[in-house]
Amino acid sequence: MTTDVGATPRTYERMTRFACEGATTGTLGGWLTARGVDASRFDRARGTKNLEDLLIEVRSGESVLIGSDVNETGGVGADGGATCVRFVSVLTLRVRRPGSSADVCLIEKEQTFGKSELKRRRNRPLSEKLSAGEEWRECVERAVREELGSALKDDWSVDIVDDTYRLCVAEEISVSYPGLRSRFALHRVDAIVHGLPDEDEFESVEETPRGQLRATWKFEKFNWDDGSSEAAR
Repeated sequence: MTTDVGATPRTYERMTRFACEGATTGTLGGWLTARGVDASRFDRARGTKNLEDLLIEVRSGESVLIGSDVNETGGVGADGGATCVRFVSVLTLRVRRPGSSADVCLIEKEQTFGKSELKRRRNRPLSEKLSAGEEWRECVERAVREELGSALKDDWSVDIVDDTYRLCVAEEISVSYPGLRSRFALHRVDAIVHGLPDEDEFESVEETPRGQLRATWKFEKFNWDDGSSEAAR
């Protein structure tokens, strides 16, 4: 579900934030389990991310976890609402070539972590989580550098197409973390990137805290839909 940006639902305002300082994957898994999320489903062997990935996200400020307070019997409120929510701000960038058609942009087709231990189909534009306190405009150049840097020419540069910017909110169950409800602030914008490879399809390599990430990119026609495919991550 994607809507125009709006206020945080009041039910979430009554929740408390997961304390990541000193946390381990064990404490994070226990915190999630107590709030009805089966963390055993987070498994790279099954094509998802794992608890270590989520803990890195939370520690770096890329995402925030909030949850209902657990009562003395180990249960949570019975009002039928969400008991745990992950908040993420995401930049989704339609990367275009100089002089190209406005409906054609760079699409990430597939990504592989490590030695093929996690391979995921993507089929969406470049996306990057905003760090804590980072503005979307600051994130644009960082996203291009981190995601595409290994494939770019030395003199590459980025021009933001300001009149394409739009902010939306999406809320759904994450594909990367099955069973975990996630609320996304989606910053959508186009950018003209100079110094891209001449080929219409190419690969990039990125070094991440989770290991080496290899991605396959291809220029294709793309227009925004309801946002679900870009958000459920």
